[in-house]
Amino acid sequence: MDLIFLKVDLHCPDNNSAHHTSDITTKELVVRRGQSFLLTLELPRPFNPKTEQLHFTALTGTRASEELGTRSLFGTSEGHVTRSPGAKARWRAGLHETASPATGRLTLAVTPPADAPVGKYFLSVQRGDKEASLGSLVLLFNPWCPEDWVHLPDEEERQEYVMNEHGVIFKGTDKYIIPMTWDYGQFEEDMVDICMKLLDVNPKHLRDPTDDVSARCNPIYVSRVVSAMINASDDHGVLVGNWGPPDRRGVSPSVWNGSVDILQRWWRNGCHAVRYGQCWVFAGVMNFHVWVEAWMRRPDLDEGGAYDGWQVLDPTPQEKSEGSEKERSIYKHALTRDYSMDGHRRPSVTYQPEGAGGVIMDENTAVSITPPPQKVAMQIEEVSVPVIGHDLQLKVSVPVIGHDLQLKVTLSSPDPVAQPLVNVSAVATDLQSPELVYLAESNLVLQDPPITITVKDRAQLYRPLEVEVAFKNPLKETLQNCTFSISGSGLLHTTLEKRLPDMLVDRGVQMTLSITPYRTGPKTLAVDFDCSAFRNAKASATIDPPPAGSPPPPASSPPSPPPPPTGSLRPEPRGPEPHSPLADKMSPRCRWLELKQAGNDSFKAGQYGEAAQRYSQAIKELEKSSNKSPEDLSILYSNRAASYLKNGNCSECVKDCNMSLELVPFGVKSLLRRAAAYEALERYRQAYVDYKTALLVDCNIPAAHDGTNRMTKVLTEVDGPGWREKLPDLPAMRRAQVLKDEGNALVKKGHFQKAVDKYSQSLKLNPTEITTYTNRALCYLSVKQYREAVRDCDAAVAMDGGNIKALYRRAQAHRELKDSKACVEDLNRLLRVEPNNLAALKLLQEVQKKKKNKIDMMFVHRRERNVEEEEEDGADDTSSIGNKDI
Repeated sequence: MDLIFLKVDLHCPDNNSAHHTSDITTKELVVRRGQSFLLTLELPRPFNPKTEQLHFTALTGTRASEELGTRSLFGTSEGHVTRSPGAKARWRAGLHETASPATGRLTLAVTPPADAPVGKYFLSVQRGDKEASLGSLVLLFNPWCPEDWVHLPDEEERQEYVMNEHGVIFKGTDKYIIPMTWDYGQFEEDMVDICMKLLDVNPKHLRDPTDDVSARCNPIYVSRVVSAMINASDDHGVLVGNWGPPDRRGVSPSVWNGSVDILQRWWRNGCHAVRYGQCWVFAGVMNFHVWVEAWMRRPDLDEGGAYDGWQVLDPTPQEKSEGSEKERSIYKHALTRDYSMDGHRRPSVTYQPEGAGGVIMDENTAVSITPPPQKVAMQIEEVSVPVIGHDLQLKVSVPVIGHDLQLKVTLSSPDPVAQPLVNVSAVATDLQSPELVYLAESNLVLQDPPITITVKDRAQLYRPLEVEVAFKNPLKETLQNCTFSISGSGLLHTTLEKRLPDMLVDRGVQMTLSITPYRTGPKTLAVDFDCSAFRNAKASATIDPPPAGSPPPPASSPPSPPPPPTGSLRPEPRGPEPHSPLADKMSPRCRWLELKQAGNDSFKAGQYGEAAQRYSQAIKELEKSSNKSPEDLSILYSNRAASYLKNGNCSECVKDCNMSLELVPFGVKSLLRRAAAYEALERYRQAYVDYKTALLVDCNIPAAHDGTNRMTKVLTEVDGPGWREKLPDLPAMRRAQVLKDEGNALVKKGHFQKAVDKYSQSLKLNPTEITTYTNRALCYLSVKQYREAVRDCDAAVAMDGGNIKALYRRAQAHRELKDSKACVEDLNRLLRVEPNNLAALKLLQEVQKKKKNKIDMMFVHRRERNVEEEEEDGADDTSSIGNKDI
């Protein structure tokens, strides 16, 4: 059979590095428009560029067309490509200098145009009457490309506004500006998919997806869409605003430290809005450096480029904007005004109310209700910095000559727990003329009590690093509901939450955690402390892991970390450098991790033989370890298999994939690599089974879809219409699903114990199926095996922290085990994901009511120690849980 190609290599690590997207991923192709990327085809026979042609298609969105710029036809020779006369966004391809047509190895340089719509594309190749998929890619805007409307000419600005993962949000009042670290997290897991989803659920796309995808070539349009989608006022937006009192149905805006947690919650919860945000949170999630600007050209305002540059966007749910003529005229007028401030000082603003005799002036200037005979300028000054838990020391100055005054100072706070803001007012009354009253006001923002963050050693990539976090109760009362939340892109994949016991007066807490940096460069570790008396005290520390293999800094002048924006960082003596004599005593765990990273670096550099050697050494080191995990060993075998595959050693690739899958069944990467090796070895039936199995694990894998389609065509030609009958049986995954279905049928008949047996057999074959755990938990609840139900729900929550069924059923089990605290915690956690879940609200009300009744009974009968209270049986109201299974 004549295939178009034997193998395709999209060079993801190299292309992504050249396009400044390698921090996003090196496993999928993410490139920028207006810049070439390479792909290599291994053909089954030599290729003559003069007499033969390869034609390619790139398309995005539904109903793609050349006229809309969402479909492009291009080839190895432009003269032989037939395009529509109205074709927009024309892609191009040409043979790269490393191509070897005589051997059938074609390396092509493919260039998406600088005005192509951004988004996910699918590539295919055609040779004669045969067509085959090449895979998919994500296309982004390109600040490095002069032809792109978002081009930033200065490299320092590109690093600051495009590549920088961390920023600072300033909060407080004009006199109390407090910096707070904000983690943009644009390189974290799923961020590209989340951004693509954000575009795909916007109202414009839902109304007309064809026109919406075509318009994504324009950064002005995309900015307006994103700005609208950040708020959830009238669409599937990300955040619900709350400027009122605290609402238990969501998270207080002051809790957030960055965009990652917010966006991932929105993504995991089926694009349901996250509660809650305020203006600065909306701005932070847009990932821009200030509220809120984006750099782009504006030919719609002036073709000469007069209005190119920073453009203002506002994601707060306010007025809609479609770029009207009125908006443009106001913008043009604003550009003619000079709002500069000498020395960055705020200009004094004087306002004369209609019909009033007095003058309202600056913050610390007196206000007279009636025209005074002389000016009285009262000053309110802080003797010391106002901090939560410390005495507030103020100085009020009233420079009046020849008058006796009575002074009254009032302190008030609208919500001392949620907002540490103190309003200070000083009223002076002239005792000789009591009708003369003078007023001065000031707002004080109490600063957070100190959180100490101690970094124990010099950070190194992929090496565990100990960090100590300490906090002391600053108040003269016990702190309740205490929680530490710790996050940091490049340091922690998810936010760590640690509930703490009540903190007595003059007591504190000291917690040591181990983090493993997984990206180089300065990273920010953000710590949030929350309690019943005050909300969300914050601190941060900068951790800067150098690239793997970098030499240590000179011992005579170790670099000192910059001071954190809030809190305090207590410097510690630095530990031994990586190449000190202690390195010879490195633990096996550290040694194999270092060898694994060396293998990764060699793989990215295209040195696949060297990478395989490093992975082999890492496997040997890990085998020596007493606490080796199957997961780690499986990854090493899979990585070595990838190296063998790249070098064309398909037989060894199959062997390593077999080892990897024995350790961790249904590992998607190992399945796909083994499938590719089988395909190259022309073992098409086995390749089909592996591609199909990968789809059973995750139906959203483009490579698995492409491989399945490719093998279907091949097997139809080789084996005829009955090709499926000749396939080897699908592996245990199919059997696991059959057993699960049998368990579901038994549940419907009320045979819960038999169903438990079926689910248990299914989990032995596929231990990663969350719904099997939650279904078995339901059975355990029915047969009153509550601890077993808790264990199954624990397993489900470990894989999906927001799983509604797992949280609800675990809450039911905790209730039956008389653990009301754990029950309430699970229900509150569930309601943060789905605030209107009726079953959870009902159960929470029942538990809280019983808890109150129990306390009342204990108070009435306090001398009777053994008061037994009969618990009600609550039905499992699955109608509100949204079960798709049982």
